[in-house]
Amino acid sequence: MRILSLPAALSIIALTTALPTITSNDKPLPLLIWHGLGDRYDADGLHSVGDLAKEIYPGTHVHYISLDDDGNNDSRATFFGNVTEQVAQVCEDLKNNTKLHDKHGIVRADALGFSQGGQFLRGLQQRCDGVSIRSLVTFGSQHNGIAQFKACGTWDFVCKGALALAKGNAWTEYVQSRVVPAQYYRTLNETTGLASDDYLEHSNFLADINNEREVKNETYKQRIASLENFVMFMFEDDTTVIPRESGWFAEVNTTSEKVQPLKERAMYKDDWLGLKKLDKKGGLIFQTTPGDHMQLEEDVLKGTFEEYFGPEKGLFGNMNMHACGAYNYTFRVPTPPRIVVPPPALNADAVPEIAIHALRNASYNFLSQVNYNNLVQSNAPLEWTYERRREAQTILPFLCLGPMTAAKDETWLRKEGVTMLLGVRQKHSFESKLMNGALRKAREMNIEHYTVDLASNQELASNFDKTTAMINDHLRRVHEKTAGQQMGKVLVFCESGNERSAGVVAAFVMETHEDVDYIKAVQLCQAQRFCVNFDDNMKRLLQGYWDILMQYQLQWFCFPQRGIGVRDEAAGWLAS
Repeated sequence: MRILSLPAALSIIALTTALPTITSNDKPLPLLIWHGLGDRYDADGLHSVGDLAKEIYPGTHVHYISLDDDGNNDSRATFFGNVTEQVAQVCEDLKNNTKLHDKHGIVRADALGFSQGGQFLRGLQQRCDGVSIRSLVTFGSQHNGIAQFKACGTWDFVCKGALALAKGNAWTEYVQSRVVPAQYYRTLNETTGLASDDYLEHSNFLADINNEREVKNETYKQRIASLENFVMFMFEDDTTVIPRESGWFAEVNTTSEKVQPLKERAMYKDDWLGLKKLDKKGGLIFQTTPGDHMQLEEDVLKGTFEEYFGPEKGLFGNMNMHACGAYNYTFRVPTPPRIVVPPPALNADAVPEIAIHALRNASYNFLSQVNYNNLVQSNAPLEWTYERRREAQTILPFLCLGPMTAAKDETWLRKEGVTMLLGVRQKHSFESKLMNGALRKAREMNIEHYTVDLASNQELASNFDKTTAMINDHLRRVHEKTAGQQMGKVLVFCESGNERSAGVVAAFVMETHEDVDYIKAVQLCQAQRFCVNFDDNMKRLLQGYWDILMQYQLQWFCFPQRGIGVRDEAAGWLAS
């Protein structure tokens, strides 16, 4: 139920269509957008959707619904919170937002809901007096609930925490008032095939807004019937929403997989929600779109916006018929929520306070001899220039980061006393042997050298512990061989020295040193090598790896007799 993260993939368009000028009388309705599970209101992908609406209908005011001003807290609120209270909070926020008011002081708007945001917007329409939605469009929503909880991503600990509470305890008051997905979880009576007693009695949200209980809420029925359009998109290959037909209010026997369409259900026949009345006037629209959950094609979004959003009928005329495309539309997969790292300055403040403590093995405590002040003093007076990107920079006194050209610079290697090269290369580079020159130079100079070969950057996550061990093992061997007089120096490099190799160095810093999290590790690398490019994907890899390290550390605190040592493939992390 996560969009994107809009960790699913929503294709967004940068629209370049030439549109006619509109007059003040043709002002489009505001657009409310409510994101899905795990997403956040300030995500780039979500705002790309809003930008598309503004491109198609200039002057559209887009309101991104949020439950907290902080994006991280807003994302957390998609897992933890009381949905009834959340909808009430959004209701008050909207009514207090004068930008959404029509001339009568009422919030009159169109609404776009992704995944769980769809049924929450429907709940808003049903419950919120003073908010009137014209067209409600939902993509991959769970209008008839979910029959099971989808597994979380490997490193999505917030999701795992929420679902751990829900599984086996879904109908407890504690879970129904705190775990968001549990509040649209729905079970059936295996004998009757109807909603179970547990669901009808204990559901905090869905059973109410679906009007499934014995006493029906006539206001809910009237408000749904008052919509001009209720457009429900179901993803044909959805593997996240179980069952996917929930997006159309269909009932599905998950054992026999028999589907009972909405129009065959009592909900429609007896018109519990006003859906039948809405259907009779042509406002209930069932749509499908290819792909898995939140995999949207550009023409689907564009066509939907043109058809159902914009000014009220009678004011705008037939502007859509006169819109003409000037160029081919371009689109991109939007980015998941941004991880903001404050930019460092090239001075002592840029280097985090580093307390030496080996997380992996007590034999690495020789690193406590390192004088980090020397590093600060040597880098502080340097001004960054464009040409320095071709050079390697010292990140720690024993660790350098740079491009492949530095790994072939014999003069620099000798001057710095480099004793090990670690090349990080992606599939295309080791197939075309781009690093052979650097490896040949290492052999000629009798420098220890290794490579890490990756099919994609995602494989870095499973290699961070190995690369850290390779670096530390080399430093320890040199230290022991020279009776503690030397430590050696490692150059980590990739083609540019700005991406994969930078991730390896950042992972090393936060794994080997206490009190250096992924933010500080990124800042440290950026302070010394200003051109490094930690894009959001790399930051998320580092963030996930930091979470893993913290779990290992927590394990050590809870079970100190086991220790934190060498990784064993069969037994996990063992004491050294």
